[in-house]
Parts: sequence; structure tokens; C-alpha cells
Amino acid sequence: MPTLPPVQPARSASGIIIDPNTLERKVPATRRADGTMRKELRIRPGFTPQEDVGLFRSRRQQTGERAPPGAAVPGAPAKRAVPPGTADAAGGGEAKSKAAKKNEKRKEKKREAKVEPVRDAWDEDDEPVKELKPQAAAEAKGKRADEEVERLAEELEKKAKV
Repeated sequence: MPTLPPVQPARSASGIIIDPNTLERKVPATRRADGTMRKELRIRPGFTPQEDVGLFRSRRQQTGERAPPGAAVPGAPAKRAVPPGTADAAGGGEAKSKAAKKNEKRKEKKREAKVEPVRDAWDEDDEPVKELKPQAAAEAKGKRADEEVERLAEELEKKAKV
């Protein structure tokens, strides 16, 4: 008993089907949105549209093989089990390089600098100006400025006399 061709032949990604009667590849006629019909297109033997082209797979991928663990690329330098400057599983670890030690010292200095607050050398008063009211703060600044001007004027007079 002969088998009948499928009623709905399988379509490729580009819409190509195989005609069950002639075994030719073609794009079947379709209806446009306005109701008109598109013509049926025949596809030449051997032509593969871009939509139907699959991804490239190497022979190893096609056969399903996997690289054995520890396998390297031919001609590539051998991999180190433990990178330099890191501790290995045994806890010993290799000695750090000169640059790694230098970077570590630099980071330590940055941490120390962040911990200690920097005091302004020019401000000898221990009273914080920020805690005063805005008007009082302005008066305090004005008094200090006046005192500074007087002190500098006295120094200039002493130098002029000498």
C-alpha cells in the first residue's frame, strides 16, 4: 500500500516546501493582505537561502566529542596550575612579585590616610565655627580677620624701622 504525501508539507525557515508530486522545492502561492495572490516560486536545485543556513559546527562538535579535561591548544604555552601571587589549596602559596608587594603597600597607605582626619594648620582655634549661628559666625570671622590684619601691620612697621 503506497503512502500518501502529507497534506501540509514541512516548511523551512524561509518558507520553502518540497512539492509531494514533483519533488521540486518551491515557495507556495500566498495571499496578500489586500486579497491578491502572490505567484508560486520555484527554487533551483542546490540553492540554500540565508535563512536556512545553519551555524558552523566543527567536526568535534558534529560528532559530539568533548575535549578531555586538561587538554590544551596545540602550540600554546602550558597552563600553570596556580597563578603567581595567589595561595594554593595547600595553604603555602608562592612568593609575591615585587610589583604586587608595592601595590599592597600603596593600598595600605591609602587605608591609613583615610583613617586619620586632616586638621587645618591655619586654624588654631579649637572652637568650631560651624556650630555658631550664621551672624555670629560672620562676626567671629571678621574679628579674626581684623586681628590678622593688625598683626601683619605691626610686622611691617617693625621691618620698616630696621
